[in-house]
Amino acid sequence: MSIIGLDIGGTKIKGILVDDSGKIIYSKKIFIEDLNHKQIISELTYIIKFLIGISKQKVQTIGISICGIVQEGKLISTGVGLNDLKGKNLKKSIQTKFNLPVIIENDANCFALAESVKGKYSKYINLVGVIWGTGVGSGIIINQEIYSGSKGGAGEIGKLKVPILIDSQTKQSYNIEHLCGGKYMKKSYGKNILPSKIFDLKDVVAKKISQIALSAMAWSIANLINTLNPDVIVLGGGMSNISKTTYTKLKKEVKKYCMPELFSSTKIYKYSISDDAGALGAVILAKKLNQ
Repeated sequence: MSIIGLDIGGTKIKGILVDDSGKIIYSKKIFIEDLNHKQIISELTYIIKFLIGISKQKVQTIGISICGIVQEGKLISTGVGLNDLKGKNLKKSIQTKFNLPVIIENDANCFALAESVKGKYSKYINLVGVIWGTGVGSGIIINQEIYSGSKGGAGEIGKLKVPILIDSQTKQSYNIEHLCGGKYMKKSYGKNILPSKIFDLKDVVAKKISQIALSAMAWSIANLINTLNPDVIVLGGGMSNISKTTYTKLKKEVKKYCMPELFSSTKIYKYSISDDAGALGAVILAKKLNQ
């Protein structure tokens, strides 16, 4: 039996086909930026049909990772680029189309679960996975189980307002996502460049954007450490592909906002499962449906 895992982000869908042993036997990526909900579901349907078509084993279940808060298969809140999916019961839609069991979960939760179970950080019992990509979110693993909160919204750090970074002229406060999410950094810089590369540029505008982004992300991570006291923070998403120099700067910023005793006992690492982690976490959850 095979399992399909899907990771729906703000700009792309990543699909993987996994065999009985847990090995990824095929992966496929398609881009969905600026599509409406019908177009996104159409692309999602296409990738599922494609993976079913190439599978040499019967597909047993489908697991879906998506940026947003999920309750009973319905998206009550969505991340950057997926606002048109809000309120849609994606689980029911896919189950009806393919007559297969479907489980859908927040992408940061799936990412963190995959790193906790399959990654090189599996030795840590308490782990927080931070998705730093188009938008920002986090998944919380306690005793190697997802902690979702009472309404499925635990870890939604991207929507936090940041009082330390209130604009001195407009008095406007910003949330984390608007300050360090890849989409907004690129928009602020105004040039066609990978947002993670802005940190390496030397011009005045890039330096200002980079400093604000690092401060916002560091403040978020420090709050996670102070509140949850995890063993490890694992960064994933496209923005986590920053240079070693930028990682060093980020950790110094975290230290400024964090309790010294807790900072010194918490590891901060880059992902270990590449960009398959969200889809792989969805597969882990889907596999549990069959047990």
